[in-house]
Amino acid sequence: MHTRLRHRPQWLVPLLVLGAIVLLLIVVSRLTVKDHVIAVEYRVTAAGAALPSRANLSWRNSDDIMEQAASVELPWVRSQRMSRFLSLEVAAQVIGEGAIRCEVWVNGAFYQGIEAHGFGATASCNAGYEDP
Repeated sequence: MHTRLRHRPQWLVPLLVLGAIVLLLIVVSRLTVKDHVIAVEYRVTAAGAALPSRANLSWRNSDDIMEQAASVELPWVRSQRMSRFLSLEVAAQVIGEGAIRCEVWVNGAFYQGIEAHGFGATASCNAGYEDP
């Protein structure tokens, strides 16, 4: 009696190889993707000849919630770790007359800065972060 070998369909082997390649690519991409967390530092300083000593502040925290603080002494610095997909935002309003500067620093490097002058001047930095 002759035993007949079963033949696999011709498309099965290429399909299995393709599936293995896709799975390997997914695993490798997960291992090599950079961390999605960045170190963010917000800085608010007095600027110019007339130096204000206080400002009203608002900033986006690591939970993507806007926080506020009134009559904060300058200079002011806030460091936090955030998802790189959140907006980076800080705003400062001079109390009285003067000039004020807000800055956003990401992973230790300057990212954005705005300066405003005058009575009650407001400087606002607002940007989405994209990896260079």
